[in-house]
Amino acid sequence: MCKNRQLGYDPTIRYSDLDNWEIDVYDSETQMTRLYVCESIRCNPHSTFGRHTRCFVAYEKPADSMSANNEDMPKVLIKDAWAQTLGPDGHVCDEVAYLREIRNTLADDHTLDNMYPRLHAGGVVQIKCSDGVVDDTTQYILMHIDTNTQAKVPARVHKRLVISPVGEPIHDLKSIDELIVVVGDVMAAHSAIVKRCGLLHRDLSDNNIMFCRNADGVKGMLIDFDNACRVTDVQNMEQPGCVGTLPFMSIGNLEHSKVKQTVLDDWESLTVELCATCRYRYGRLAQLQMLQP
Repeated sequence: MCKNRQLGYDPTIRYSDLDNWEIDVYDSETQMTRLYVCESIRCNPHSTFGRHTRCFVAYEKPADSMSANNEDMPKVLIKDAWAQTLGPDGHVCDEVAYLREIRNTLADDHTLDNMYPRLHAGGVVQIKCSDGVVDDTTQYILMHIDTNTQAKVPARVHKRLVISPVGEPIHDLKSIDELIVVVGDVMAAHSAIVKRCGLLHRDLSDNNIMFCRNADGVKGMLIDFDNACRVTDVQNMEQPGCVGTLPFMSIGNLEHSKVKQTVLDDWESLTVELCATCRYRYGRLAQLQMLQP
């Protein structure tokens, strides 16, 4: 009989004796593996192909897990995805490195707290096998397949990262006033990341704008830096690639314009997102309110 690992099961996610799922997260900065307990699944992939992104709400497993109160444990979001090593425009993709740089650069600016994901741990998933500990990549999986077949498969790396706070989707906002606050926060975070970190997000869309709610109201948060790129790299590209979420791409991005991508392309994407949300979410709410007796 084959073992689970030989059948393709992921040994870094397993069901424990305490009736919950445990997830290993390797941190490339400390070179240590941290153990988290999954509370719920926030999102599942809609396709077998692509990045196959999954997100879990979890908490770090304490040393004395039997006596700890899980309700008091700080909640984090675990993002698990098969990221491309190179973007469609040829730039190197490394969301973990970008989030680590953003955290270290903006840590002292508390006006931006909870307006970008704060990285706690992250790196390439490590798999124990007969060869020792290896990075979980498509190259390793397909190593025994002929090179011509390998060349047809996009090179992807299995990455897992832990961030906080755990945000809510923009469609769960209760009013246009809250939407304006969230968009303003996202613009502030985006501007700070461009000016102080030199990173351009390049994928402002409905799935990448979240919010957190507390006693003082709502706070907007910009997430998902999978398509981010250094401003200097964008300026050196003769013809930027078509990156981002299709309905929200700028016209220049869609047409593969030779004009250099700038922050204005992101603002154009945000404008499209704002119009779409107001029209299809809050426009319908207003119509329903008008029909009520």
